[in-house]
Amino acid sequence: MITQILLQLTSAVASVGRVKTSSHIVSRRFNALALGAVAAYFAVKYAQMGRADFLVGLILFAAAPHR
Repeated sequence: MITQILLQLTSAVASVGRVKTSSHIVSRRFNALALGAVAAYFAVKYAQMGRADFLVGLILFAAAPHR
């Protein structure tokens, strides 16, 4: 529970940082951090529940920063 809250908070803060910065490089780093936090959240949920929808979310958000 605490891990999930921390991952959601990390994602939210990184998303705000991505929008607020004027540097393209820093913005991309914040974006990767936010997507990584969402992927980690899906990994935790999949480990706990074993549902396929969490696995799909994990795969999508883990691959998104590599585009």
